[in-house]
Amino acid sequence: MFAGLAGSDAIDAHLITGGLPGVLLRWPAGTSADDYLRDECADPASPLFTVPEQSLASEFPNPDIARRVLEAVGGDVRAYASIASTAGGRGGAVTSGTLSPLLRQLTDDKQVLAGDQPLSTGSGKPTLYRVADSNLRLYLAILRDVYHLTLRGRAGAGFALFQSRWSSWRGRALEPLVRTS
Repeated sequence: MFAGLAGSDAIDAHLITGGLPGVLLRWPAGTSADDYLRDECADPASPLFTVPEQSLASEFPNPDIARRVLEAVGGDVRAYASIASTAGGRGGAVTSGTLSPLLRQLTDDKQVLAGDQPLSTGSGKPTLYRVADSNLRLYLAILRDVYHLTLRGRAGAGFALFQSRWSSWRGRALEPLVRTS
């Protein structure tokens, strides 16, 4: 049990916090994910926003190709060709000579991305990438936009945005937990 929560509430808490102590310490015992997020979305200094942003700034200080790849995957672009296209600039897609070693570095060395093989009876299915840490994945997919609204004094709109995106994100975020189970 996490923070006095059980079942699906504890799973939601895990998906939101990623097990990060800086985020966990602010979660009051027995508080539902909805209540916790409503309170945190009202605070621009919340660790829910600052911890993943600091992590990005320390690991990827320059907005280079690695950061663009990470942000593309965090934005739910999972397939190789789509990552190359999304992370590319005005000059076109990222070349395979650049992207392949970069994906290997981000998965093997930095372990910020994970590669999942689709479950299939046929061989040759391509790897689908995802941000390995659920808190960072949530931040890149939803919370960064919520954070920008909160910074502009629109916490209610930020929480509404979170609620509108949460269920579809949650469905995809559960996949790695199910796979490892």
